[in-house]
Amino acid sequence: MTLLDRLRAIDEQHVPRLAAGLRAAGDRVARARPPGTARLARLDERYASRGLLGQVRRTPASGVGVLAVLLLTGALAVADRAGDPPAVVPAGPRTALGPAAGDDVEDYLAIASARLDAAAREPVPATALVSLDPALPAAQAQALAAGLEVDRAYARAPELQVVDAAGLQRLAAAPAGPDGCPCVVALLVTGPGTVLGPLAGQEGVRAVEATAAAAPDVAVRLLLPGVQGTVSEPVVVPGEGGQR
Repeated sequence: MTLLDRLRAIDEQHVPRLAAGLRAAGDRVARARPPGTARLARLDERYASRGLLGQVRRTPASGVGVLAVLLLTGALAVADRAGDPPAVVPAGPRTALGPAAGDDVEDYLAIASARLDAAAREPVPATALVSLDPALPAAQAQALAAGLEVDRAYARAPELQVVDAAGLQRLAAAPAGPDGCPCVVALLVTGPGTVLGPLAGQEGVRAVEATAAAAPDVAVRLLLPGVQGTVSEPVVVPGEGGQR
């Protein structure tokens, strides 16, 4: 049954009874009107006898019908919407690690160091971007992250790509090419500050930048080996999704 059919059925079933009740109530009020209401009656006659109010006064059933239609339409709309799937909540901004366009590399390294020091003092795990220079063979990068959870590894194999921990394991087991790669240029890891802190002093580690954000909420801008001066464009890996 369509919405229009349901409205028509309810109108035929209930509106006449409601109109009759309204008329009876009006008659009782009129009979019981106390003295001194003549002025109100004149105002009522002047302002409520025209337009929609006048139509309702002359035919109370029309007013009840309009009210019933409005209430029923709202109820049906709510009922129909209750069966709809919930709206998708848009994702919030992602926490970005790594230098942005226009950043000075030396300034970024100082900021990353300060953030790592702060994370090392916290008892909770942190997510960190470990930038390597020079790039390390996958097996060495894997060993460097011992005691940490590898969320992503950024490797040249030979094109720049991002892999998870299992992908890093496969790269570490793959035969090296003529240049000794596949080589890892950065790692995104999660672990306690007591383990992250010492990473900054490891050979081949250029920077460790930490954040309290969870790894899935982190967008990475890579600091590639050998980059100096001012960053012209952030380096992101195609296909990682959602990075800015």
